[in-house]
Amino acid sequence: DWPAADTTLARVRSRRPLLTPTEAAILDIIEADIAGDLPGRLAAARTLTRLAPASTEGFTLAADVALRLSHPREAMDLLGRVDPERGLLLIAPYYWYTATQALHSLGDHDREIEAARRSIRQFPSDGSLRYRLVAALAASGNGKEAVTAARELIPGDPFPAQSAAMMGMVAGLELRAHGKPAAATGILDSLAALPLPAAPDSASALFVRRLRGELLYALGRWRESERLLLPLRARLPDELGLTGRLATLAARLGRPEEAARASTELAARPAKYLHGRQTFWRAHIAASLGERD
Repeated sequence: DWPAADTTLARVRSRRPLLTPTEAAILDIIEADIAGDLPGRLAAARTLTRLAPASTEGFTLAADVALRLSHPREAMDLLGRVDPERGLLLIAPYYWYTATQALHSLGDHDREIEAARRSIRQFPSDGSLRYRLVAALAASGNGKEAVTAARELIPGDPFPAQSAAMMGMVAGLELRAHGKPAAATGILDSLAALPLPAAPDSASALFVRRLRGELLYALGRWRESERLLLPLRARLPDELGLTGRLATLAARLGRPEEAARASTELAARPAKYLHGRQTFWRAHIAASLGERD
């Protein structure tokens, strides 16, 4: 809830003169986070590493932002300054989130697989880390291992079938991105036909519908995808991701004016707290329309 966080922060901001330098650096990180200012967040996190060099938080935060700014080598250098099995990192998997994604960006998939497996041993019930393992295995060309990993149960997961389907989609998309389109299509096709249990009119049913719509989109079965996703617009009229996906479908299905109107509508949304997500979807729409510039 970014507006609520901003309101709370205003009260802290008025007391800045009372803060220690370390506390002021943390305040600057939060300020930049709320504003969506990644360079500012990185600068504040670097300041925190200088003020508290024995703390894991500053280095982990700085690595996360460096990665978001497309500096994976810097991210790995910063993570090299901390031990993932000490302090806060003993109970929070932030180190591993950044490490696996940075190694993925660097194309170092063997180390990524090793890091993902180690992270899962440390945090076996964290589903996000299983996603990282599936992505790493698929990117390295190990499609069968990726699918096996996607199907492994995550302890405590209330929706194992949906999770397995989502991770299977990750495997398919990674295989396609790394030059294995036939294997990717085989996985995605099997997932699109898979029955996914969910109670009618539940949040789970909504999620399943979105997931199946995305699977069909990834397969290029755009009319089927639109038929599934279009009815959701009445329930989620302001949901940015759904608006963007329906606009890309309109572009793919030969309705460029509709897609362009949606892009204009996204551009008109108040940018505060969106952190660039509207621009992300406008880029997707432009790509679907063949507008490479």
